[in-house]
Amino acid sequence: MRFYKREGKKDIRTMWVSECDDTLISHLESRGFFCDDNYMDYRQQTLEVPSENPDLPPGYSIATVNKHEAGKRAAVSHAAFESGKGIEEYTENYRRFMDSPVYDPEMDLVVVAPEGRFAAFCLCWADKETKSGYIEPFGTHPEYRRRGLGKALLRTALIKLKTLGMETASICVEADNEAAENLYEATGFHRVIKNRTYVKNVL
Repeated sequence: MRFYKREGKKDIRTMWVSECDDTLISHLESRGFFCDDNYMDYRQQTLEVPSENPDLPPGYSIATVNKHEAGKRAAVSHAAFESGKGIEEYTENYRRFMDSPVYDPEMDLVVVAPEGRFAAFCLCWADKETKSGYIEPFGTHPEYRRRGLGKALLRTALIKLKTLGMETASICVEADNEAAENLYEATGFHRVIKNRTYVKNVL
């Protein structure tokens, strides 16, 4: 839950409320929240079948991130998501994240372009208790799209999660992002549920 400003109003927005979570939905609606038009598709696949080996264009490679590469890692994410934050603030935030207990550099994957720039990225998360893997965030720099980099990176992430003993892998995508929807479908992720967005106007 977070505060944000939209059209001069301060709202509270809760993200990713499962359409199947009747208890939480009832709780939110009883407190003045409403469901808006935005939602995410929650997609999942089993990891029983081995993933295909990643196929990259010549000169590209997949690697994990070192802490001294925080600037490069932040830059590709900043560009992919078209962040409104200044790159210096964005980079500093990523450095703090890399210093946090939850960060594992072996789970932070990037596609490295021939000239050394990071062209695509994803973070993998593995829950050993439930044997469930999750990929978030994931993106490709606008200058490197339509080259098959995202598909190759996702396949690498799936192989990593399977190697760690995960039985399923999940990912979320905004429903109006047709390109991402097509990519995830082609990589074996099937739609499971919608994650709705609930909003409350407080001012």
